[in-house]
Amino acid sequence: MTMQRHTYPWGWYPVAFSRDVPSGKVITSKLADSEVVVYRTADGQAHVILPTCPHLGAHLGGGHVEGQLIVCPFHAFGFAPDGTCARTGYNTTPPHNARVGTFPTQEANGFVFAWYHEAATAPAWRIEQVDLKGFGYGYRNQNTFRGNQIDLLENGVDLGHFQVVHANQAKIVNGHPIEDDFRYVIDLELTGFYRNIPTYVRAEMYGLGYAVVSLKMPKFAVSAYEIIGYTPEGSGLITLRRTTVTRCGSAPGNPAGRHILRVVSTLVGYVVMRLSTVQGNNDIRIWDRRVFIERPKLAQGDGPIMPARKWAEKFHH
Repeated sequence: MTMQRHTYPWGWYPVAFSRDVPSGKVITSKLADSEVVVYRTADGQAHVILPTCPHLGAHLGGGHVEGQLIVCPFHAFGFAPDGTCARTGYNTTPPHNARVGTFPTQEANGFVFAWYHEAATAPAWRIEQVDLKGFGYGYRNQNTFRGNQIDLLENGVDLGHFQVVHANQAKIVNGHPIEDDFRYVIDLELTGFYRNIPTYVRAEMYGLGYAVVSLKMPKFAVSAYEIIGYTPEGSGLITLRRTTVTRCGSAPGNPAGRHILRVVSTLVGYVVMRLSTVQGNNDIRIWDRRVFIERPKLAQGDGPIMPARKWAEKFHH
């Protein structure tokens, strides 16, 4: 029996940066051929729902938040975080079967995530918070372009492209990539990210929509994280959201020292972010016009592309 292949791989996908959704804010985003509405209730919790009011079809992205309810702009019907209609705009009994479609939602590492699965199954894992103690300001950027959901994973294992696209030499260290149920990890040594200073990279992919990339330059005592979301909007479009944070040295024991470290880390972080953005834009220019070849003609030196694709296939079933 052949398993059905889902159009979009299941997993967690960022639909907004956390700081773009302050308390009471309502915004519209996109996920897997649909608009979604992201909002934050009075208790500080972020929520992600489908946009259509079940009453008469208005778009809830034009609504507002009252306490724990998102309120429709058309007839002021209010919906609770679980999607149920809690009130009408006329103080009458809410329709018992009026419900807004909801997504399991988690907030971590500066992103609001929605759990997507075509069969509406419960989340298979939770996202871990990255320890950013002592790191500087988080620089953000966002791009939307044409791409394939495999691009972000494949970017880390495609060793051959580092030299051509990024003017880096890349080699795998610490043995073969780690393949867990929901996590794929590869350790690389890069020469050329910043001049000829060795940079050690660990790329951890969680499903096909979210990655945590750590960079270490021991010569300068610099550590950085790139926290990346790779969200399918629909019609072949991908939105990449990225936060870059940097730390220089280790945290001093006194408050003044920690403040100075954070300021220095923020300044150095801007340089790291700019370098990384240039490299990332080089990838995006390729992805935007790339045709996905299911059975590529690979050569020695390409890296473990097909094993990575085999691991990724589970998220389509």
